[in-house]
Amino acid sequence: MNITSSLFNDLRHTRRPALAALALMAVLPLVTQAQVTVEASADAYLRSYGTNATTNYGNGTLLQVKGGGNMGYARKGIIRFDFTGSNGAGAVDNSSITMTVLAGAGASPVGMVWNFAIYGLDGSATGQDWVEGSGETGVSGPTPPNAVTWNNAPGNNTATTYSTDAATTTLVGTFSITGTGTNGDTITVSGDALDNFLSTVVGSQYVSFLIVRTDTTGGADASDNVIHQFATRENTSYDGPSLTYTSIPEASSSALVAGLIVLGALTFRHCKRRQS
Repeated sequence: MNITSSLFNDLRHTRRPALAALALMAVLPLVTQAQVTVEASADAYLRSYGTNATTNYGNGTLLQVKGGGNMGYARKGIIRFDFTGSNGAGAVDNSSITMTVLAGAGASPVGMVWNFAIYGLDGSATGQDWVEGSGETGVSGPTPPNAVTWNNAPGNNTATTYSTDAATTTLVGTFSITGTGTNGDTITVSGDALDNFLSTVVGSQYVSFLIVRTDTTGGADASDNVIHQFATRENTSYDGPSLTYTSIPEASSSALVAGLIVLGALTFRHCKRRQS
């Protein structure tokens, strides 16, 4: 017996039909909620300057992020998730993005806290189906046509090391890492901003996010030298990025009608008992 039928049977004997019907109407939309976790279907990092800006880095085991005052040193991450499981119904709640930290490179000032931001690519933006590509640092070979790069990535602001295109992206969360990070640490970003953003793209085939480091200083050019790294979906030692969320179905007319029918039936039964 499922929760709805069990509740209905219990309500048949209640002496408060109105409250009982309201309780049933409240529970009907909730029983269809389910938490979903999806792994990234594509990820890559974007690298600025010269030939790097047109080179694809989509097949590596690490996603590099690096900011700084020098445009020649910037790297940003881009991640995509298959979002078709939302089925276009209702809103999103309890969402989070999780990434695994890998030990970075460079000499970070002792105890320095580095700050990052994650931006969601708006559902109306072009380029949702960007190509992950097969490029990898230190590995030569062909990549698919139009593989994602610094120059063509949707939502990227190619003129800065630390931001995205304000017209096509939305800030969904921030996080920080002390020093260059430690292998296996996890970063989880959640909150109303992410819930609200995902609720606007429910039912889309894809949802993409860009990761940037917002610090432009750090002493001794540390911001130019320090690279932070995260495990990609290709990494076999650490978990790649994942997205968790709960779809909240819209209150359907059928639930309302069902509640009204129950209310009417229980009220009739209650009145009949009083007359007998």
